[in-house]
Amino acid sequence: MAVNSIRRWVTGEPVSRFLGNVSDAEYNPGGYVDGPSSVAEFSLISDFVQFNSTKMAVGDYTNACVRLFDFETDMVSTIVGVCNAFARRIIPYNGTWNHMHNKVHIKDSLAPQFGGVVGITVLEKWNKLLVLDSAYKVIIQHDFAEQKTQVLDTNLYENCPGSVLVIADEDENNIFISHAYGLSKYNLHTQQITLLFGTFDGTTRKQVELIPGPFTTARTAQMRALSWLLQDKILVALGNAYNEALILIDLKSKQVISICEGKMGNPVVNWAALYMYI
Repeated sequence: MAVNSIRRWVTGEPVSRFLGNVSDAEYNPGGYVDGPSSVAEFSLISDFVQFNSTKMAVGDYTNACVRLFDFETDMVSTIVGVCNAFARRIIPYNGTWNHMHNKVHIKDSLAPQFGGVVGITVLEKWNKLLVLDSAYKVIIQHDFAEQKTQVLDTNLYENCPGSVLVIADEDENNIFISHAYGLSKYNLHTQQITLLFGTFDGTTRKQVELIPGPFTTARTAQMRALSWLLQDKILVALGNAYNEALILIDLKSKQVISICEGKMGNPVVNWAALYMYI
């Protein structure tokens, strides 16, 4: 991701534009054009994920929508939300997800949805797309077959406040949610929420000191990236500006391991921890 474009790198070749504006030096709040990849425009790309081998979902933060790129047709379209809603005088805040406790509140996928898209996750076995919203602090599920959206689980609003990252296990039985201020596991079948480490705190924005160690005492601030290092066993995360560190989350031994000290200006690499996983 490079502001309003996605760049591609292939071994032995220079970096090239894959999607989005040719010039990505500046943030383009009004960037919104569907159509062939050569002309498609985005505002601020917050996340993307490839699925079904030939498709890519792209989170467009300021446009408050999710776009779809089809590799076979070379076309970009809108699949969730109303892009460029504010410039088109369509205010998504009015009547959007105001009724948090109404579990059957369902919207058309192309109705106004979000304040800003911060993350997306595709659940291919469920044929659904999960979208994390910055304004309403909820996780919305988009059903590809029904073309409808609804809150994944209203209990997550309080028990996983400020959700910013979601990643699924291989069988898509569980998702792992990074929130304020910890990491939780959510079972998609039973709807059980399990706090792995940290705390539930949706009341304030604060700086949390990075404390590696067992899940019972470990602490992290809200993380900026979350990926599998070893599928279903070890997650690797990136801390925020206050805790600029690579963090390993070992689900088997229930440990949070910091690769470096995690404070700006004086990083110290924990090589012993790193070599354990190389």
